[in-house]
Amino acid sequence: MEQFIFPPNNLIFSKDMDREKLIITHDPFVLNFLSYQTHLNGVNMELTKKEFSLLALFINNIGKINTSDFIYETVWGKPTKADYPELRKHICYLRKKLDKGNSGYTITAVLGKGYCFQKR
Repeated sequence: MEQFIFPPNNLIFSKDMDREKLIITHDPFVLNFLSYQTHLNGVNMELTKKEFSLLALFINNIGKINTSDFIYETVWGKPTKADYPELRKHICYLRKKLDKGNSGYTITAVLGKGYCFQKR
């Protein structure tokens, strides 16, 4: 799998950008960073921007444990200030959508370390 750079929340897209690089495919997912839409097996997952950003981060780090602080700082763009309930809430919503779409992937909580996105 080709690694991609996760665009920060404040990224401004210009007309001259290569739009092909803003659409990432990792079977069974297609992520469009212009529209913030994700298709799973050809069906729009109807993710919020936070869920989209979480999924993009996880796809970029499949099989790796990501600390809660790293996830929060990357997706929210600011230090956690111990807002773990907010993070857990969005991960819970994303898990449900992954299960509903039969993605074949899961988000596992690793006690005391963070979260890992991996194949079932």
